[in-house]
Amino acid sequence: MFFFRRPKFSLGRKNESPAMRAVRILGMTAVFIIVASLFWKHYDKALTKIAHKQSIWDQTKTLTDKQKKMLYKFSDLLKQRYGLSLRIKITKERIFIPKLDAKTIFIGLSPKYKEVVVRFPPLVEKVLGTEFLRYLQEKHFVPYFENGSWPQGLAEALSLIGQKLMDVENG
Repeated sequence: MFFFRRPKFSLGRKNESPAMRAVRILGMTAVFIIVASLFWKHYDKALTKIAHKQSIWDQTKTLTDKQKKMLYKFSDLLKQRYGLSLRIKITKERIFIPKLDAKTIFIGLSPKYKEVVVRFPPLVEKVLGTEFLRYLQEKHFVPYFENGSWPQGLAEALSLIGQKLMDVENG
């Protein structure tokens, strides 16, 4: 019966040449690949933003965007080069040390109380030495707290940490 006849299945349109069909399929494939790569880049960028927001917590809202970008770049460098993550907590209250894993450098600052807490992963602490850790916690930030330029002190402390790690790496 002609009511139940199935139409022929065709990948192309009527009277379409095989070359035109191939061009259309290649075009659709190219569009799919481009959209997939754009989605991948967007997803990667969104994950990086989330990671950055978790790495720096500034309750005092003192850090400028430029300073935050510098801290994000340093955090990315630590992650790529040494596999370490950086957490910076700047608070108005006393410093509470969060639970840290074996690959996290933690720097806690309380400008109001002129308090600094620095924690290195155990292996990094052995390599850099407890004297360096003690210097950062007890002496480094004192002049910066006194004249109110602790963001500069934080940047210099991170620079010192980066320099020490590179010195160890280079032997």
